[in-house]
Order: sequence, then C-alpha cells, then structure tokens
Amino acid sequence: MKRDTIDLIGHQYGRLTVLKEVERNKYARRFLCRCECGKETVAYMSNLRTGHKKSCGCLRDERVSQANQRDLTGRRFGSLKVIKRSEKKSKSGKANWTCHCDCGNTADVLSDRLLNGTTSSCGCRRAARGRELAADTNTRYRVDGVMTTKLKQKMRSDNRTGVKGVVANVNKKGKVKYVASITVKGQYYYLGRFNSLEDAVAARKKGEELYHDPYLNGSDDKIK
Repeated sequence: MKRDTIDLIGHQYGRLTVLKEVERNKYARRFLCRCECGKETVAYMSNLRTGHKKSCGCLRDERVSQANQRDLTGRRFGSLKVIKRSEKKSKSGKANWTCHCDCGNTADVLSDRLLNGTTSSCGCRRAARGRELAADTNTRYRVDGVMTTKLKQKMRSDNRTGVKGVVANVNKKGKVKYVASITVKGQYYYLGRFNSLEDAVAARKKGEELYHDPYLNGSDDKIK
C-alpha cells in the first residue's frame, strides 16, 4: 500500500512559511520557504519538522547580535578576567574578548565560549593537565628508564610476517630469510637469521623473555 505523501505547503515552522517543494537531492525532500524577514531559503523537510530550521539565518544573526551587546568587561570566568572587547573579528561574527589569565598570559576568547564555560583559561590548565598525565604515565609505566608500554606496542603496519620483531628478507636469488631482532633502551639486539619463520619467531620469543620480561615483571635484575 502506497503511503500518503506529506504536504508541507502553507505550513509555518518558526519564521518560515513553506511555499513549494523543490527538486530533492539524493537523500531528502526540500522545500522553498519565505522567512518573516522577507528572504527566501531552501530547507530540508526533516529540518523543518524537527525544528532545526526556523529561519533563513536571521534568527541566528539576531541572537549573535544580542550576545555581542552584552558587556563582559570586568567579569571573571574561571582563571580568566575580561579586560576589554577585542578588535579581533571572528568568522561567525561573535564578539571576542581580551582576557587576562591567572597565569599571567592574555588571550582573546569568543563571548559564547566564556558564557557557556567552554573556555576558562588561556590554555594553561590544559597544558598543566597534560604535564600531570605525562608525569603520572612516566611514574606508573617507566621502569629503569624503559617505558613498558612501548614494549607492548603492536607491530608496525608494514610488517609482512605478522610477528613483531621478525622481518622477511629476500636475496637476489629469491630465497627468503627471516631476521629476528629486539630493541630495549635504544639498544638493538640481533637475534639471528633463519630459514623458517617458526625458528625466527622462537628466537624472538626468547629475546622477549631475556630483554623485555625483567622490565614488564618489575624485576630489579635488569639487562644492562
């Protein structure tokens, strides 16, 4: 049974009155609408019915204009104290405010980012948090100068053997040899060249037990 086509012509959505349906794009139906300000705009049916589209854009501009009229001078937002309105223009038309941060830096911040709490510092808080996380990571995962997380890293995407630390070399005659190696504390250890992948994998496994396991297990008996 064919479903009845929804007709929006003559309906009003916010400031928009639907005039007629226009050519749909690949995904959805579209309608030509006239805004209360006099401008015409094309809107998707779904955006009209859900309220995502209420004007030609003038409503957004009015809201931006109203927000820009608010004087934020002297107000505090987190670590930022507003000094003055900045002469720097934003692409969206929103006002920028020059702020002094408690750390001593100054920064230009959009009014809405101050008002909704998105920005509360010049960036120093984020940087400080990053340093704290880095220090915590070093404390938790560094053993005798070795980052244990690196020992557990996955193999490189260009590895063709499917085994970390084992590469396949093809000589001029087309014969394949498998080279096993391991690196710890910046030191490269050659574990051997083998005719079979299985032997190379076994050598790599022994290398991990010898060079990696002492760090992963937290032993004081480290390989120097």
